[in-house]
This record gives sequence, structure tokens and C-alpha cells, in this order.
Amino acid sequence: MNKMNVPIWPFRFAIILIVLVLWVTAVAPAQATGPELQVITEIAPPASFIDARGNLSGLAVEVVQAIQKEIGVHAEIQVMPWARGYHELTTNPNVALFSTTRTPARESLFHWVGPVFTTRWIMYARKGSGLNITSLEDAKSIERIGVYRDDARAQLLRDNGFDNLDVADRQELNLAKLLGGRVDAIVYSDLTMKEFLAKSNTDPDLVEAIFEIGSRDLYIAFSKGSDPETIHIWQEAVDQLEERGDLQRIRDKWLP
Repeated sequence: MNKMNVPIWPFRFAIILIVLVLWVTAVAPAQATGPELQVITEIAPPASFIDARGNLSGLAVEVVQAIQKEIGVHAEIQVMPWARGYHELTTNPNVALFSTTRTPARESLFHWVGPVFTTRWIMYARKGSGLNITSLEDAKSIERIGVYRDDARAQLLRDNGFDNLDVADRQELNLAKLLGGRVDAIVYSDLTMKEFLAKSNTDPDLVEAIFEIGSRDLYIAFSKGSDPETIHIWQEAVDQLEERGDLQRIRDKWLP
């Protein structure tokens, strides 16, 4: 047979197929992970804190790590003061901030992945303060209430007409202000209060709960302009982890 008569199109077709397979393989991971994501948290035990070995740990941290393992990507978790992290969330695309309370006022500001866990908002005073609070309206009579800058609890009180708020840049400062008599009440989550009392070696009997505002779910908030596919993938991972019971096992570990 004359070699010049052998058709060469099958070889060209095979080469084209190989090139296409290699191209799809190369670009698929980039399409799945989307744009680079900035993941931010604050120090708020037991959700997120630095442990004795200097590692970032906590309930919400483990949840985010489990999500990233589930989807096969890894974005370093950055620790920032809440006000700075919240500023990043409100000004830049592709930012994820946790743990963020989902409230009606914030609903349209962000995209929401979760829920991660639930906490209760409690108003605390010094033991023996004599404050008798039976409603949120009653609390307006308190001279000074310590809150945390850009925190959902501060936003709630401000939206309800409170003009007696003393704003701190760091959450743990409010406990010191309360014990030192610089404010008359503070609003914490029940979980965070327990952790800060233990961390500061403060006798729990020095403070008392005077009013429960209510329960709130905490989420991972994604900024506006974030990649929709990334948000979808993260929520799918949360749903899968929830269905398998993995998220509940993490919650049970930190909230026995």
C-alpha cells in the first residue's frame, strides 16, 4: 500500500480530542473554586479563638474547615476585630465573614450560608443591681448599656430607639466596663459570656442575667458581588454536612 494514501484525519481528530481533554482538566478546578475568597472571623469564643498552642480553633472555625474540606478548597481564615471584618464584608466582593447574625436589617445586605449554630442574646448587669427589666422598652431606662461596634445587638438596640449605648471596639471590654461600674448593663450571647467569664477568671456570681432578648441563628455572610457559584457550593456543602450529622457532631463537641 502506498503510505501517501493513508488518511491522516483520524490522527488529527485524536490529537484534537487529547488537547480538549487536557484543556478541560486544566480549567475545571479554576471554574469550581471561583475567584479567590477572603475568609474572616473575629475572636469570639467558643465560636472562634486562639487556643493554647496558638492555633485558631472553635465551633464555627471547625464548621468552616469542614466546609472547605468538603468542597476540596482551602482559603486561609484571617482574624480581625469585628468592625474591621464587617467593613471588609460591606465594601469588597468575595468576602466571607463568620459568625454573623442574620437579622431582618442585614437580610438584603449579604448572601447567607448556614445556619452554623444558634445562640441567645442576654442582657447582663452586676449582681444586686436592682434592675428590673421585663421588656426591651424597659431597658431604655438603663443609664448606660455596653455594646460592641457594628454588632447585631448594637444595631438592634439602635434601631429600636436606644440612645443610651456605650460602644466598645472590642467585645471583652464591655465585661470589664460592667464590673468597673462604667456601664450598667451589657448585651452578650450566653455562650460568649460564659467563655469571657472563664477566660478572665471572673466569678460568675458577680453578674446576673436580667433580660433575654431572644435567640438568633449565626451564619457565614458573603458580601454582595461575591461569586454566585462559590456561595452555592458552600451552601450545598453545609446541607450535605448537616444531612450526614457532621455539623451536629461539631456543635455537640463545643456545646455539650
